Amino acid sequence: EHFVEALGGDATYGELSFDLLEWFLAQTEVQPEDVLCDLGSGSGRALIYLALRTGLPAAGVELSPTRHQHAEILRTLAQPFLREEVELVQGDLQEMHPFGKHASVVLFANKLFSEEFSASALRVLPRIRALLTLKPLPGELPTKTAEL
Repeated sequence: EHFVEALGGDATYGELSFDLLEWFLAQTEVQPEDVLCDLGSGSGRALIYLALRTGLPAAGVELSPTRHQHAEILRTLAQPFLREEVELVQGDLQEMHPFGKHASVVLFANKLFSEEFSASALRVLPRIRALLTLKPLPGELPTKTAEL
């Protein structure tokens, strides 16, 4: 918790700070063919920030209608500065969305999710190359975990 909060995030709800996202970028050599994905994208801050920083296409999934609407507003404001499409979906993390087959650099603020739910949500993303999580996951995923 102290690591995320020291970097300006909210560890309780899994909010990713800009400093944490910069740390992730420094650890992950993004490639031109990468597609960003944020599972539980909330108001879209982290996803749109990374899309602006990297110029990569991006997609986010958020269950909450209110948070999804906030993300839509933020995307509209950022649109003139985005080099690639940012797709925002209101839906269940555990369902396959069209972008899922392409997502390779993934944000997953999984602090409040069980291991079973997390595994189910990640199972629909077959091309994960780099994964930022807020708590460790079992298995052989290429994760960069911000230890809480």
